[in-house]
Amino acid sequence: DQGGVPLIEGRDVVPFHVLPARKRLRVNAPLPAGGYCRVAPPDRYGPGKVLVRQTAGWPVAAVDREGRCFRNSCLAIYPPEGLPAHFLAAWLNSSPARRLWREMFPESRQRAFPQVKVGYLRALPVPRADAPTRRRLAALARRIEAGLALLTPEAAARLARDGDSPGANSPAGAAFRDQAVARRVRAARAEIDRLFAALVGA
Repeated sequence: DQGGVPLIEGRDVVPFHVLPARKRLRVNAPLPAGGYCRVAPPDRYGPGKVLVRQTAGWPVAAVDREGRCFRNSCLAIYPPEGLPAHFLAAWLNSSPARRLWREMFPESRQRAFPQVKVGYLRALPVPRADAPTRRRLAALARRIEAGLALLTPEAAARLARDGDSPGANSPAGAAFRDQAVARRVRAARAEIDRLFAALVGA
């Protein structure tokens, strides 16, 4: 059904990037007898929020720049003024944040349906950084986001999630571009990890 508005699910959120929605929401569609749903006010879906996949062993985060609706398989963070959304996404997707998460919340290591909980996100500290460092980390997150947007959704998900090269299954004309994107994404992620490791003393 192509009616309605894009509806983001948890599986559409990969590190640093929101994949194109696979489902759509018809806000005013009639419900069957006994059916129910709840849709938040429009301002809750505005752009600039950080979406976090709920079913995961650690935070998987991306900035929603388009203001899309999302299902309850996502959590949303609305960064306060002075905390750039892309800086927060960079922290949540970093290796130091993942290590700290697993140390603070050992139950997140369970193999069957691990959950990212709101209370855990609130408890996870955000490193202090001076303004130039915040801007640098936010810029790196935007660079990754822009690179992933050049790829097919399948290739973007594979690269963002596993670091796998997207070029192997790319059309011949796109393989060189995709390999270049992969190198830029990996380099940016490595720098994010390095900068946060310095901030947290890891």
